[in-house]
Parts: sequence; structure tokens; C-alpha cells
Amino acid sequence: RSSDRGAAAMAPLGGVAGGRAVVFLDVDGVLHSLYGDDIFVESCCAQLERILRVTGAAIVLSSTWRQDPGKLAILDDLLRRRGLETVRGCTEVIDSAAGRSAEIARWLDTHPETVDWVAIDDMNLEAV
Repeated sequence: RSSDRGAAAMAPLGGVAGGRAVVFLDVDGVLHSLYGDDIFVESCCAQLERILRVTGAAIVLSSTWRQDPGKLAILDDLLRRRGLETVRGCTEVIDSAAGRSAEIARWLDTHPETVDWVAIDDMNLEAV
């Protein structure tokens, strides 16, 4: 939860309806290591699945994967195979010193119905 939401507007891939909880998800460094050839480490994917099932949250992709349709399709396929909802939306790429924090804040500004959220990322997002 955050009371400081920043300012501005943004267009997600899809709507997140009615105050549903949101997980802002990074992929590299979260679902697999930044180093090596492993992709989608089972223990990491299982934890994400547990979070999504327990909370009923929708995924809003904040990862650089949102900029590559092929990578987005790979992630959606992983989610489908686990019986989960595919990525519901994406943060907008903005040029800001605050980077991902500003992108998440902007998304939240345009979705005031979203009051319960968490960002799962290997980067320090303290500015959100």
C-alpha cells in the first residue's frame, strides 16, 4: 500500500477492475537469476503462484519484459501452464531518474481503485 502515488496518466495493456489487488512484477532477478542460463526457477515460480492464489491479485508487469512481445508471451505461457491468469497490464516506460518507481506510481495514479498492491522486484523501489 502506498499513500504517495506521484502524478500523471498511463495506459495499461488491460484494465484491472474494481479495486483488485495488484502485483507489480519484475522477471529478471525475481523468477530467475540474472546470471546463468536458468529461466523460471521452480521455487520462485511456486512462490509467485502462492501469492497470486492467496491474494487473488492481478499481475501488472513492471519488468523490461513488457517491452518485448515474445518475452511477454513466454511469461503468459508460464502463467497459463500453472492455471493462473495471464498478465493483466503493464506499466508505461517513462524517462525518469526514479525509473521503475515512477512508472509504478504513475500506474497507481491512473488506477485509484487499486489500494492493495505489492511490487516484487530485485531493484530498490523505495521511492514508491
